[in-house]
Formats: sequence, C-alpha cells, structure tokens
Amino acid sequence: MGDGVADKNGSNTEQSLEEPNENEDDESTPENKESSDDRGEDGPSDVIEGLSIRELRSRCKEKGLAIRGRKDELILRLSRISEQVPEGVEPSNREPNFSACDFARLVEVLSRIVSKLNVDKLLPSKRGKRDSTAPGPWEEQIPSTFNDGNFTPPPPAAFHKAHPEVHGRNVRYHRSGAVLRKKFNEIKARFGRAYSMWASKFKNDPSKFADFTAGDASLQYVFDRSHEGSPNVLNLMLSRMNIQHGVENPGSAGDTESKPPLESDGANGDSPPSPRKRTRRSAFEDDPAVGTENSLAALFDCLMSAMKIESMQLANKHIQEEIDWTRHMQRKLRAKIDSVFTELPRKTLSSRN
Repeated sequence: MGDGVADKNGSNTEQSLEEPNENEDDESTPENKESSDDRGEDGPSDVIEGLSIRELRSRCKEKGLAIRGRKDELILRLSRISEQVPEGVEPSNREPNFSACDFARLVEVLSRIVSKLNVDKLLPSKRGKRDSTAPGPWEEQIPSTFNDGNFTPPPPAAFHKAHPEVHGRNVRYHRSGAVLRKKFNEIKARFGRAYSMWASKFKNDPSKFADFTAGDASLQYVFDRSHEGSPNVLNLMLSRMNIQHGVENPGSAGDTESKPPLESDGANGDSPPSPRKRTRRSAFEDDPAVGTENSLAALFDCLMSAMKIESMQLANKHIQEEIDWTRHMQRKLRAKIDSVFTELPRKTLSSRN
C-alpha cells in the first residue's frame, strides 16, 4: 500500500515536472516568442484603447483636442496626434503660446488649401454636419500641412520689409486640428473688427490698415497676404460678416459680385427656404387681398401713431394749464398774505388810540 501511494505520488510529481518543460519548449519556438513579445509590449494604441472614456477625455483635454464624442472617436483623435511627430518639433502636453509666426504659418496653410476647398467647409457648420464621422479639413489637411517641415512658404514682400522677424517658414510645435481651428476663429474675429474700421474710413488706402491693428503683426500679415497672391484668404476671413469688399453678407469665396442674401434667405447662417416655400410666399404676397390687408395694417399703424402723438400733445397742454393755474393761485395767495400783514398793524394802532 505504501509503495503504491509512493508510486502514485511519484507519477504525479513526474507529470507536474514535465508540464512546464513542455511549455518551455513551446515558448522556445520563434512563433511563440513573437507572440509573447507582442503580448508583453503594448503599443501606444493598445494603451489608449485600455483607458476609460473619462481618462481618454482628460488626455484629449491635455493635448488640446475635442473631448466630446464616443470612445472610438476619442481613441482615433489621440492615435492620430501620437502617430508621428515631425523631426525638430517639440511635442508637449500643454499647448504653448501661439506666436505671430504661428499665425503667419496658419495663414499660409489656409491660403494654400482655400482655393481647393469650399470656404463653408472651413467655417463652423451645422449640428448635423458636426456630428458626421467623416474627417474634415481641420482634422487632416490643415494640421498635416501645418506640421510638415517641408512646407516653407515665403512671407509677402511688403510685410517682410516691415517685419522681417515674423514669418511662417518654420514649425515650432506640433499643433492639433482643434487648436488650429480655435486660433483661426480668434484671428478671424480680430481681423474682421480691424478691417471693418479701416474700410469705413480709408477703404482706398491700404497703408492705413496698420493704424487699426493695434500693433498685431498677424493681422497685418493676413492683410498683406490677401493683397499679394491670395485674395481668397480675405474672403475666408470676412465670410459671414457684414462687410466684404463693399458687399454685405457675402456668400462663398470668390463670389464677391453676388447680391447680399435676405434675412429670410439664410443671412443668419440658416438654410434658405425651399423652392416650394418660395413659391407659396410669392403667391401669398402677390394676392390682392393680402396686399390690401397689408396696406390697411400699415394705415392702422400710422393712425395709432398719430393718435398717440396727439394724446401726448393734449396731455402736455393740460399739464401746462395746470401749471399756469397753480402759479396764478400762488400769486393770489401771496397778495392775500401781504394784505393781512399790512392791515394788522393799522388795527392795533387804532385800538390804542
């Protein structure tokens, strides 16, 4: 019995010793080594995929990316920005300050691709377009061109003479599409205000534009670039504003001769009415009964305004009459008081006598 138990235990011991040897033989094969190496070393994408959605959003916030969206969208944004960093570019979690040179480079990137794309794709779109999964120019073309070290555009000649230290030939930092879009909106707003003030006073004198930039070289760069080789940049910067080459509320880039759209035709960024609605509206406005009703409404408004003015004039006249009557009574009261005080001493003297 004891030998049997010993043999049984011994056989179990031999099996337990042989199993790891078989595993070691399996791991010694090249295929298993490669698979073990792959399992042992997780790439950046594997690390990102293992994070929770809250951690993904915090990382996107640190890198200046958009934090809204599904988990797969956040992973895609982080993987795109961490795939490749150009040589000589400093990657950083916190986006450094956007200098005038960075603005100049962004303007050059926009001037390069604005002729190939519709301006509406670069401007803020509607909610339905923002929710679409298709990548736009701010996610692919613009950041890739901005971060490309081979992209070395020369500055405008007139600007280079006045500001030789400001140019967009070099890449200082790797910028994401979200950061570039934010900076574009900032310079677009500043340039629109400066251009509006300049156009209202010195429209035909480009040399006076520098007086409205408050020393901001990036605004002067946009102005000089738009007047030297890239007029579409000016259309992009002034789109959906009240002024552009003397035309209010311009349409797409290059369409400076188009008429300003009416408020009902989408001047506020809304989609224009459909042809069916336009037909109904024109038929409604051309109806004689509707025209008569509109005329009567206008006459009624004029009549009400005249009545209000007349009532105000009557009220003012009544108030003036009340004031005159009060002053008259005040004068009579003063005369009565004076007569009382003058007669009182006479009565006292006569009583003494």
